Amino acid sequence: MSENNNDDFSKQMNEFLDKAVKTVQDCGKKAADRLDLEKQKAGIRSEIGHTKKVLSDAYDQLGRGYYAYKMNSTEMVDEQVLLDRITEKENQIKELNEKLNQLG
Repeated sequence: MSENNNDDFSKQMNEFLDKAVKTVQDCGKKAADRLDLEKQKAGIRSEIGHTKKVLSDAYDQLGRGYYAYKMNSTEMVDEQVLLDRITEKENQIKELNEKLNQLG
């Protein structure tokens, strides 16, 4: 091979290696971005689960209070507090689901 052919080969090899390195870097960035997105989704799902637990507890307390009221004609303690908590948690779950949907 002549000197000119060696230079052309070296140039082509360097271009190939540059493209390969760039492709690997792009794939790594995409994987990191995807991992970050999945981490955000998992955090939101966890928050939804916790909020549903709090909501379920509030429904349980409201139901038990209503049962005691009907059976024993006792006053329902903290009824409005429980109703407000249920409304708040229902809205919070709705917002979290919307946020999750926006992430895709």
